[in-house]
Amino acid sequence: MKKLALLILIIGVSSKLTATVTKTCTGNANERLDCYPEGNGNQTVCEMRNCCWLEIQNSNAPSCFFQTNPEMNIGYKITESTTTSFGKEATAVSNTASPYPNDILKVEFDAYYETENTLRLKIFDPNENRYEVPQELVYRRDNRGGYDNPDYSIEFLSNSDSFEMIKVNRGNGDSLFTVTRQNFIFSNQFLQITFYVDSTRLYGLGEHIHPFMYDLNDWQILAMWANGVPPKPGNNLYGDQAFYLMLNYDGSAHGVLLMNSNAKEVELQPTPAVTWRTIGGILDFYIFFGPTPKDVIQQYLSTISKPFMVPMWGLGFHLCRYGYQDTQDVLNIVTGLRKDNFPEETQWIDINYMRNYLDFTYDNVTFGGLPSLVSNLHEHNQKLILIFDSGIGYKQGNYPTLEEGLKKDVFIHKEDGTLLAGYVWPGPTYFPDFTANQTVEWWGDQYIAFHKKVAFDGVWNDMDEPYSFAYGSLTGCTKNKYNNPPYTPHVLGGNLWKYTICPSADTSKGKVYDTHDLYGHSEVRATFMGLRKIYKTKRSMILTRSNFVGTGTYAAHWTGDNASTWIDLLHSISQILNFNLFGIPFVGADICGFQNATTEELCIRWMQLGSFYPFMRNHNDHHEPAQDPLAFSASARAIMNTYVRIRYSLLPYLYTLFHNAHAYGTTIATPLFFNYPEDSQTYAIHDQYLLGDSVLVAPITEDKARSRNVYFPNSKWYNLVNGSLFTEGGVTLTVNAPLESIPVFTRGDSIIVTQTACMTIKETYASPFIIKYYIGKNGIASTDVYLDDGITYNAYENNDYSLINLRATSTSLKWNVGTTRTSFQLPIVSTIYVYGLKISPTGVTVNGENYKSFSYNSKTSILEIENLDLAIEAMNTINW
Repeated sequence: MKKLALLILIIGVSSKLTATVTKTCTGNANERLDCYPEGNGNQTVCEMRNCCWLEIQNSNAPSCFFQTNPEMNIGYKITESTTTSFGKEATAVSNTASPYPNDILKVEFDAYYETENTLRLKIFDPNENRYEVPQELVYRRDNRGGYDNPDYSIEFLSNSDSFEMIKVNRGNGDSLFTVTRQNFIFSNQFLQITFYVDSTRLYGLGEHIHPFMYDLNDWQILAMWANGVPPKPGNNLYGDQAFYLMLNYDGSAHGVLLMNSNAKEVELQPTPAVTWRTIGGILDFYIFFGPTPKDVIQQYLSTISKPFMVPMWGLGFHLCRYGYQDTQDVLNIVTGLRKDNFPEETQWIDINYMRNYLDFTYDNVTFGGLPSLVSNLHEHNQKLILIFDSGIGYKQGNYPTLEEGLKKDVFIHKEDGTLLAGYVWPGPTYFPDFTANQTVEWWGDQYIAFHKKVAFDGVWNDMDEPYSFAYGSLTGCTKNKYNNPPYTPHVLGGNLWKYTICPSADTSKGKVYDTHDLYGHSEVRATFMGLRKIYKTKRSMILTRSNFVGTGTYAAHWTGDNASTWIDLLHSISQILNFNLFGIPFVGADICGFQNATTEELCIRWMQLGSFYPFMRNHNDHHEPAQDPLAFSASARAIMNTYVRIRYSLLPYLYTLFHNAHAYGTTIATPLFFNYPEDSQTYAIHDQYLLGDSVLVAPITEDKARSRNVYFPNSKWYNLVNGSLFTEGGVTLTVNAPLESIPVFTRGDSIIVTQTACMTIKETYASPFIIKYYIGKNGIASTDVYLDDGITYNAYENNDYSLINLRATSTSLKWNVGTTRTSFQLPIVSTIYVYGLKISPTGVTVNGENYKSFSYNSKTSILEIENLDLAIEAMNTINW
């Protein structure tokens, strides 16, 4: 009866409108705004919405679209706007019904001038509080607006003869985007707004599999609702990252974040336009004006919080497998790699170590030797990370974690007050409500108690979307407005409860309908707080599958259950670049692929690429053949070993990148256009990237390929391995890539501090520093190197670090200490290399004294100054 009443209402409204206003259905098909986003519509249902129906062959443009006459369209009109202490506010009122129930006919727009380059646009119901993402779970800078002289403007337009409702401009008057009332809808469970933008190049909007750049010349719908299925193109995946960066034609950029944890989707179209749809909460936008791509990301992360600082050991090579049989099976791998002189920093163990797959337990039969394994690893300066899933089994008995959880009422309830039961690895399970304070405390206590038995070094939170093999619950989901909303975004499976729990269930912060996409984020937040009590003054690391805005504050991310295919290797590059935009830069893919059997060549190529991931872990499924390095031939292991050691040699460079991300909100895996924003050749590249600003990585992404085309932006580029000048840049070249190597280059005008790779990160960090200077087109270079003890929590915040400032010209290198640490020792500088030196030096001086221990190769144009014994934490000058 409710649906019938709604239909009568819509038809009635349509009849009144069409009686007085001419229906207009003209215009460019690329400018159509979808009036039936449900899909599979027809002319009858379309025209019931008072919209136009016109099918187009061989086009993804909608057949049902909003009319082009302003007087005929559903929408709101600005009735008043004023300047306030925080910025501006406006009110919009609608006198017509949308196709969705419970319209909110009066809506308020608040524009907060947060900073010079950040604007918050909050759209909400002024008469009734609606769900908003809780500040205590997802940090946002506490800023009430009111910045006096922002470098932007926002206008609220009340002209009833125009579609335009909001204009957002840069400070110079250039348009950023325009909002029209043509398809703006604000009902209880359907909120929609369209931004008309000035570019077709968009990046971000996760978590999805796709080439790095979205071209708005193609129609696309991207759904966001955390989902635990293996990653495939077109699916909504593990995280909800409603942030995009848009690159304009002149290389300037802006960014937009929608702070909303309900199910949502974004439609991209050639107008160009971006349409946001969500089915709950409010429309809470943060707009970042750049103007450079790097500026946008730093402004974004200054708003939502910057990434955590990794422990130095986290930068080593990590190894895991789902399917280890027992402790000895793991120990055989660890000791085998040691005998093969193959660096392994951290051993991981999947759910096989648990008793009946129960969190915070271990099997005393198969993994009874787990405590002694940890001791063995620690004796060799290695680490252990264990997996902990979200679901808590309740059928096994004698399980203190469950019993304590029940006493403290930590689990999610159904709407009738009973506990919601799902099904995960232990069988029937309950799901902790990580939004509740008592759950956070209980969860941390479980880690503390288990760590006393097994001294693990880090935590892997998996299945935290949350994923359930029993869709909704063991008894299904009640049919109601939460489980069966009036509109469902284009999520995998077609409904909200498939692969997860019922949206109608209750958490301390509201319905799962509202908080679902915060589940993994809230879990890692609780894990982080628990681990702080264990490690106290030391850093640890957490790896999570599910993620939300700000998750990088607490955890790293891996890209999920990928497959051992070349296309998955290629896709991993775009995924890693995207998560650097999202503020989760400590990210990697399962090297060699998780599902399916890898091949030796694929695994070699993936280990080569993975050596330049921010997070490097090889992991595979229990159904597949082993793919740790020992599973392959001696020649394959040698190639893999070479690249792992290249990674270790870059330790000071990598560690500084992570510090800069933590302190300043910079990226680690960096799109080429971040450094060359005016070079349009870089905009759509998705198969090469920069590691920081100085290392260009161009992996092999096809089977049996022994060369590839590489685009070199306008800089000098040197071979990373041998230091030879390869090109002056600004060109695409075919680069040879025998199986033993992949194209990796260093940018001219760079200084990179390296060390000699050893078996572990601790040993590597104790080796002498080697400074490498690559002469570029400018003939000058500068960099800062961040150094601390690698493990102390908040070392930077507590000024317990050294910051080394290095500067170079075509004839000199000097460094001094910007900040001095107090509690750790650093090795000396032993060697300096100068690459691209065209003229043989007549001599070398070190701090004004002649120095004889140097050599110059005129064929390679490389100067080597060796046998030095210089403090990295002192002022030193070298001339040649």
